[in-house]
Amino acid sequence: MAAVTALLCRYVVEWVQCADSTHGLAIDWVGVHNESPWDLQYILELRKQLDARGFTRTRIIAPDGDIDELAQQLLQNETARQVR
Repeated sequence: MAAVTALLCRYVVEWVQCADSTHGLAIDWVGVHNESPWDLQYILELRKQLDARGFTRTRIIAPDGDIDELAQQLLQNETARQVR
C-alpha cells in the first residue's frame, strides 16, 4: 500500500509542478482524496513530496468528516508535529 500512496502523491505533486511550470499558476492548496477515507500516511507522504519539489508553501486541506480523529493522529505523530 505504501507504493500506491507514494505513486498517488507523486501524481498530485507533478500536477502542482505542471501548473507552475507550464501555466505559471501557484497552487496554494491541495486536498486529500475526495469522498474517500483519509489516511495519515498519505498526508505525511504528500507533505514530504511537496517539500522535496520545493512546494513548501502549498498547504494540504484536511478531509471532511471526523476532524477530531485526524487532529489527534497528527498531534501524536512526531513527523506531523514538526510540520509548520
